[in-house]
Amino acid sequence: MAAEILFAEEQDENELSEILLEYGMGIPGEIEEQLIVKDNERVVAGAKVVEYEDKHFYLEVLGVKQDNLRQGIGRLLMKEIVQNPWKCCKNSLSEFEPKGSYVITTVARGYAVGFYQKMGFEPFEMPELFREQCSDCPDKEDCGPIPMKFIRENQGR
Repeated sequence: MAAEILFAEEQDENELSEILLEYGMGIPGEIEEQLIVKDNERVVAGAKVVEYEDKHFYLEVLGVKQDNLRQGIGRLLMKEIVQNPWKCCKNSLSEFEPKGSYVITTVARGYAVGFYQKMGFEPFEMPELFREQCSDCPDKEDCGPIPMKFIRENQGR
């Protein structure tokens, strides 16, 4: 796979929108804030990471094109995000510290919890700040949302 991870541009909007719509999601924010995976010039996955507090990131969306599931694309994208969320966040609030600690939270659909756990996330109690994401969702009952958290402890200096 000759996939590359980069920030989306205007011409990627339709392809990314189609992918996220497969999961009942839209593009949150501006297209240029979205991280995408391109394989042979096609958008095959996308995500958006925001830093909402110093060294605290939130994965707003993550989706892989249905035709490309189980090919390691989601794992490739998530690995990039958990290794360096600053690199994956268009508007960081803090500076990257190679050995520093940080937290990434998200809300996983129930069926995707295993994937997130393989990537180092654990279920936790979601703070009020993000509960609204699911409160008005018409698919909440079928989705079975589970708040997930990835914590990278300080790796020493």
